Amino acid sequence: MKILFRYVALLPLMALCLSACSPFARIPAGSFTMGNSIAADTDITDASPHTVTVSEFYMAKNLVTWAEYQAVQVWAASNGYTDMAAGYGKADTHPVEMISWWDSIKYCNARSQKEGLTPVYTVNGAVMKTGTTVPAVNWTANGYRLPTEAEWEKAARGGLSSAVNNFHPPHAPRSESYTTPVESFVVNGYGLKDVVGKVWQWCWDCYGTYDTASPTNPRGVLSDSSRVLRGGCWDDGAYPCCIADRYSYYPSNTGSIGLRVARSSVR
Repeated sequence: MKILFRYVALLPLMALCLSACSPFARIPAGSFTMGNSIAADTDITDASPHTVTVSEFYMAKNLVTWAEYQAVQVWAASNGYTDMAAGYGKADTHPVEMISWWDSIKYCNARSQKEGLTPVYTVNGAVMKTGTTVPAVNWTANGYRLPTEAEWEKAARGGLSSAVNNFHPPHAPRSESYTTPVESFVVNGYGLKDVVGKVWQWCWDCYGTYDTASPTNPRGVLSDSSRVLRGGCWDDGAYPCCIADRYSYYPSNTGSIGLRVARSSVR
């Protein structure tokens, strides 16, 4: 009886440890006000405040690092992914940069396959590995994917402010600023690190006007020539680091852009 009691008493601690050790944060289902709700801030004109309901999902606590991206890209090149860019990173522990939206989609699929998970993105029923055909999305698959814009904002708001990387003091031997390693700044209320100001982060959505009719799990307009970036980056000013700020960018373009992966299920 004493052994059983001790085991049962340890269960909450074990669950807490598993949650703390997991690379993903559980973002609970619920509603929130998405968009710019600060009346005095008239600079953000494309983010009308509105109520959005999002189902439970999981968001990576950290941005994808240069080392993580390289490992997947090397594996992918030997497994049918013929045009996934090499990307760039200041160092292994810094976030990957210089990847397009297409590279991000392929990274998610390749990482899913590499780890034995179900890939999210397909074209004509086959796992998307190459090309620039907009894929179908299996939102119930347990593999890696890009967050929707609404998911990104819900996770980013998180209940606490976040420190940012903008114009971080230069490090020798370079005279200009650049990224800092992941996990450099305080976590937000969901346990996410480096939410804003490190590198821009690709979202799934096509860029367009918000559907303000209290949508559930919005996934952007059906079609547009550009995709959504969120979070600002190290070589911009502070303004893009506003949680509500959104940016439109062509999916084939690159720059100070990386990604933070999401999953619909971690089982």
